[in-house]
Parts: sequence; structure tokens; C-alpha cells
Amino acid sequence: MRQARVLVADDNDGFSTLLGRFVAAQHDMIVVGRAVDGREAVRMTDALSPDVVLMDLFMPRMNGFDATRILSDTHPEVSVVALTAHRSADNEHMSIEAGARAFVPKVDAGTRLIGVIRELVSSADLEGGDAGE
Repeated sequence: MRQARVLVADDNDGFSTLLGRFVAAQHDMIVVGRAVDGREAVRMTDALSPDVVLMDLFMPRMNGFDATRILSDTHPEVSVVALTAHRSADNEHMSIEAGARAFVPKVDAGTRLIGVIRELVSSADLEGGDAGE
């Protein structure tokens, strides 16, 4: 079984570090990098080819909505999971409209995020014919 490649994009260094450790502790996931804003997330996705990008929506220089739009246009094979401390139906709608495949409020990350990542990677593997090699 291959490991899911995950990129963490969040300008809060403390949260990003903890999130990266949480994801990396999973036997079937590896964190390939951490970006501090949307612009860096796009650049790192180009260079590192993650399966999943965990995208904070509110970051400096380029926000997560704009970065998600770019990634969905340039890397449709990458699943973006929108993360935010600002839980609202508008943020969820706008992130999905931008191309995110899932929306997880940060407060729910500890209970929902790993399952969401696994589901997205599993669906992508099935669509791509990989079937979890």
C-alpha cells in the first residue's frame, strides 16, 4: 500500500507543525512539505506532486480560495481540503466552488481530517486505476 503524499498550507506555524505531525503519524501518509501561503502552496505542488493539499483559507499574499482555484485548474489530480477556523456555510460554499474536494473546520480536524484524506486518496486511486498498489 502506497503512502498518501500530503502538503500542509497554513500561515500559523504552530498549527501547521501540529497538523503535519498528526498526518505524518499515520502509517499510510507522508507530509511532503509545508507552505506558509497560497503562492508557496502552488509552487510546492508544482515541485512535490502531493496527492492532497490541506489548504488554510485565510493566508497572506495569496489566500486559500485563490490558490485552490489555481490548483484545480493546473493540477486537477490533486485533492484540496479546505481548512479554516472561520466555520461558515459561505466559506464552505466558496471553497467548494473554488475547487476544494472537502471542507473541514479546524476545530474538527482531529476527528475528521484523516478519514477525509483517506477517502479522497482512495477515490483518486480507483479513478486512476491504481487501486492502492
